[in-house]
Amino acid sequence: MVNLRLVSARRALALLEANLVHQSKRQRQAGLEHFEELFHSVRDLIFKSQFYPTQESIIEFMELSSYDDHVKHLHTSLLLSLSQNREQWALESLFASGLLFGLSEKFKLLEDDSLSMIDVCWSRVESAFPHKKLILCNVDCGEIGTRYYGEPVIKVLTNDLHVKAGFTLPVAFLPPREFSGVFSLGMFAETKNRADPNSGLPGTRAVILKEHAGGVLSEVHSWISPSSPSN
Repeated sequence: MVNLRLVSARRALALLEANLVHQSKRQRQAGLEHFEELFHSVRDLIFKSQFYPTQESIIEFMELSSYDDHVKHLHTSLLLSLSQNREQWALESLFASGLLFGLSEKFKLLEDDSLSMIDVCWSRVESAFPHKKLILCNVDCGEIGTRYYGEPVIKVLTNDLHVKAGFTLPVAFLPPREFSGVFSLGMFAETKNRADPNSGLPGTRAVILKEHAGGVLSEVHSWISPSSPSN
């Protein structure tokens, strides 16, 4: 049986490999002297997990192998070097290592479906401005935003024109995509304002119903598909 979280991890590894492992000039310019050593340590641990078919044994394997320590070193080195870089390859690399950094927590979730492959958290829209035919939002995602990109506020572009500053919305972290010259680092899983006492604080995990997550699921499936452009 295919473990979707391992599929997600291997797609993240593929992004890092394409953007940095095969780009020694970028590594030198970014000061990533030990990146390849760290990358291969994490990669070896993840690919060894294929010999552990059950969720429980994968968790045990990852804990025993100190996976979190290895991936923390990898992600920290990228954040230090790339957090101010807004080129596509840098944003993709930060997304990939941020996803890998949270992988062991994902294995502790009961469900193993497309939504469990990515991070979905509560966020607060700090500002929202028209951008071409879209709305450009600065979105506070708390510690999840900081984990991925070194700061809590990320940019999210949406075609739902009623989204406004002050909205509380669940946001899914997805591979960066460029729209009209701006990179969107996530996607709102719902656009109905949830600013009520039952909504979570920015950065806390959000659970969304699949019937409300069609656009997110489509993006996830496109990303992991073998025919995806990032493959």
